Amino acid sequence: MHARLFKRFAAVLMVSSSLTLVGLEPAQAASDWDLYAGSGYVYCDAKLIADLWGIEVDAAKVQIGQKIRNGIGGNIPSILRQSRRAGNACEWEDTGYSYEDAEKLAQLWATDTPYDAKLKVAQYLTNGQRYVVERALRAATQSGY
Repeated sequence: MHARLFKRFAAVLMVSSSLTLVGLEPAQAASDWDLYAGSGYVYCDAKLIADLWGIEVDAAKVQIGQKIRNGIGGNIPSILRQSRRAGNACEWEDTGYSYEDAEKLAQLWATDTPYDAKLKVAQYLTNGQRYVVERALRAATQSGY
């Protein structure tokens, strides 16, 4: 029952956003893209939404921008939570961090390898905790790692 309700809610959100997307002029889509780019949401967030709704990541970025433009950007965190509950996750490649970042974090976090740090970073971003990674990278830089 809960899964069915979840799927219906996700479908309604997607359809309502998709209907808006159909009527967009190219300039409006670019504007929505810019809203996404300045929003603080990252590729991993767009990927989670894309995976939930079965759309491309670029379309999810536009969807985020549309929600912000339409004053319903407050819905984005709940959509991200739904995606996580559905089992969607980001990989290291989705985070935008470099191998050097993984090396620094591995030292700071005392993980066995940079690979272990990469896994940890992907998990933090999947869970919407990018701030943990950013804070750790600042600490690693200040510590000379």
